[in-house]
Amino acid sequence: MAARSPKASTYERIRAAALEGFARKGAAATSIRDVAAAARVSPGLVQHYFPSKTALRAAVDQHVTQLARGALSVREVEGDVVEDIAQRVTSLVSDHFLALLYVARGVAEKDEAAMAIFDTLTKLCRDQLAAFQRRGMLRADLDLEWAALHTVLINLGTVIMEPGVSRQLGRPFLTKPQLKRWKEATTALFVVGELRRRRPRRSSRRAH
Repeated sequence: MAARSPKASTYERIRAAALEGFARKGAAATSIRDVAAAARVSPGLVQHYFPSKTALRAAVDQHVTQLARGALSVREVEGDVVEDIAQRVTSLVSDHFLALLYVARGVAEKDEAAMAIFDTLTKLCRDQLAAFQRRGMLRADLDLEWAALHTVLINLGTVIMEPGVSRQLGRPFLTKPQLKRWKEATTALFVVGELRRRRPRRSSRRAH
């Protein structure tokens, strides 16, 4: 279970417990009683703050959407804008892993609420790319729609496949050294690319 701040309000503790349950087991498989037990409160107290599971899910969805907007919304930056957005995306993954896991799981299950958050994530990435485009930082032939989707897919894919990622690395992904490697490798993937185009060699044979 994720650690909870002792300063968190009861409302926040319940919402955090719900988010963790939804992320790890799925929203349908997580009951009000499960949330109450995880938050160490009574089911009645959960329903005092959230009259129904629908209301609890809505609060979780709003919270996750706000986290995404805080991390990915276009903003004025002094200095290296690429490093700024790379650090914000990395912080979103490291600090709000469960929020992204919740979205990834929900999208895989075709959950409409999670799909709506996925739409928001994609739009935020598309807006950021459009800002880069206005600054002349993108290739003229870049497919903005797929570029935005690739950004979202790499983040959500890494989160939901974390056990496999950690296995391949031979060490936990959610550690500072591995997150630093992930940030650098992912940034290089977008900024530099992986493949170097080679010009076709001209034949030395003369046409007859």
